[in-house]
Amino acid sequence: MDENEGVSQPVVDDEVKSCPLCSCLEWVELCSHDEPRPRLISQRIEPSAMIDVRYTLFHQQCAQCDEGNESSTKRTQLQQPMVDWSTVRTWLGKCDKEHDGKLGFPCDNGPLETPPLEFRVIDTERGCVVGAPPGCRYATLSYVWGSTTDTYALATTNTIQALEEEGYLFKIPLPATIRDSIRACIELKIRYLWIDRLCIVQDDNITVKDSQINAMGNIYSHSYLTLVDLEGRSMDHGLPGVTQERTLEYQTHGMKLGVLEHGIFTLITYAKWGTRGWTFQEALLSTRVLLLADTGVLFECSRASQEVTSSGVSRPLDLMFNLAQDYRSLVSDFTSRTLTFDADVLKAFSGIMHWKYGSEHYFGVPYCEFVKGMLWNLDTIHKHKVLVARSAETGDIFPTWSWSSMMGPARLDSKTDIHTLLGVWGIPSFEAKELVHIIRPHNSELSWDEAEDGGMVRGLGIVLAWKEGCFPEPSPLMLNVNTTWEDYKTVIRSRWASVDKLNEEALGVANIRGKEDFERIFPSSYVEHADQPGALLAHTQSLRARMVQRGDTKIKPHKWPPHIHASLHSLGDEKVDVWIQSNPAHWQFLGHDYSKDHDTKLDVLALSMNHEYSKYEFLGRGEQGQWYDSEGTGLFERDYDIFVVNVLLVETRNGLSRRVAIGQVELHDWISASPEFRNFTLV
Repeated sequence: MDENEGVSQPVVDDEVKSCPLCSCLEWVELCSHDEPRPRLISQRIEPSAMIDVRYTLFHQQCAQCDEGNESSTKRTQLQQPMVDWSTVRTWLGKCDKEHDGKLGFPCDNGPLETPPLEFRVIDTERGCVVGAPPGCRYATLSYVWGSTTDTYALATTNTIQALEEEGYLFKIPLPATIRDSIRACIELKIRYLWIDRLCIVQDDNITVKDSQINAMGNIYSHSYLTLVDLEGRSMDHGLPGVTQERTLEYQTHGMKLGVLEHGIFTLITYAKWGTRGWTFQEALLSTRVLLLADTGVLFECSRASQEVTSSGVSRPLDLMFNLAQDYRSLVSDFTSRTLTFDADVLKAFSGIMHWKYGSEHYFGVPYCEFVKGMLWNLDTIHKHKVLVARSAETGDIFPTWSWSSMMGPARLDSKTDIHTLLGVWGIPSFEAKELVHIIRPHNSELSWDEAEDGGMVRGLGIVLAWKEGCFPEPSPLMLNVNTTWEDYKTVIRSRWASVDKLNEEALGVANIRGKEDFERIFPSSYVEHADQPGALLAHTQSLRARMVQRGDTKIKPHKWPPHIHASLHSLGDEKVDVWIQSNPAHWQFLGHDYSKDHDTKLDVLALSMNHEYSKYEFLGRGEQGQWYDSEGTGLFERDYDIFVVNVLLVETRNGLSRRVAIGQVELHDWISASPEFRNFTLV
């Protein structure tokens, strides 16, 4: 039996003579036809690595191929240059009828029940901008603005009155993409259309504009349909096949190149639209999208996906959009994109944050994902780039503890989803009920019996750290005994319902109610002094230490980030091993300023504790990382299991602390260094 039998092989039409270039293009196309389609919203592609889509075009005719070949017609014939609106209306009608929410979440979330302040839409029948009628059905447009500085067709305090005049939009020249989106709505019988450029007054007062920007998640998720200009690099591109025929072939050097029928997948992967920060939330939150490209039209709702190619072939597809992404993926995918104005980073992400977490988030970090959001680093190890802080425009704040403070793709810690908070962290609120909004543990609320196998190990870890003074609250008498692991488990099960309940009591925040309770942790005098934009308050254990690099750097095979081995030389001359997760550019800064200047020290703050497998970090700990009960039984069954303390390394000046790096210290080492509880204000 031939080893290739049963394997799909490319078939080339021998009757069609081709030049070497044509043969190469055809072979590549045939070989790649069955490749799985990449996900749209998780591409992390550098602009320099992007492939020009013209390299994947089908070489239809060239002089060399025509020689001696009377019939040089290729198999692919492209015929439909305009959008077939009847087919699109059929898709929408079928979705309305079959995806009404009875068998799952609906594809149409219905009208926007609580619109933002001064919510406007375009009335495509009257040709003007209007205040959105209550409960109106509207479409949205997702497109690339481009680098144009033109102010035409832009809502400002000076132009909004003219834009609201009936027929005005039919009289003035509009950017092609906006013009075509109005035409598309007319064809689809959708009267109202929301476009950010025309419906948000760009220089409006901050209260109104922020209300609309923060509501973009709701605006797109309640849109009846989102139109996408998939191939445009600016708003002057237009929607292919709406008012202008699609570009079905290109001519260069005596050759005609025709667009491949399934080239829409390549376009989705490499389109500028798919690399822009603002379009991320637009694609993610829209329940129905219509993507328009030269290769065809792609419709996707929350339950199905359909495509019509430029040759008129209709076929179902797998869903590309994933509304259920976790926070780690959202940050990773979003920060891999680019923004025309870097200072827009939090604004362009706010729609997703408000949609997914309501108001429970702070500078890009949700309260329920606090530890995960604090353990970030930049994915620049393979790019040899110097880390660059994000420039803040007037009124913009990017605190150093937030991933938004640095330029580039951010990666959050992926070792574990369950962390134990070691200190009390909070946000100044100055409300009547509380001076500080306390950030509480947000791990699984499952009972001990329902939790996974590691749940009780984490519970025992909290008990061990609590007994050693790692939490603000003194440990209860029932735990201050030397007994067996089984006895500890019995006590834990009888008193605390879950890991979070145990963690809250150790932190002393389980029963915080009045101002007196807040004063005990964060005195009002301290909170008032900490009234800084982007301030984050911490009451946690810390070390004041000088850092000295050990010289060895461990990088997990095929993993990110590198771990730099250093020693913390505390005031008491204790030396503590710490592994710093950092880009090499960070260490150049640390090594120069701190390891040589004995008078300059960093503060090392305990953030959280978790149980992990230390195959690459803390190599050689072995038995030193084990914990034993009264009978000498070890807690960990596997070699190299340890409890680690996740730490923030900060520089403190004039009472304000700024993040430098994150790191890890083994729990035994942390305890032996005798850290003390202090209050910090991170900015």
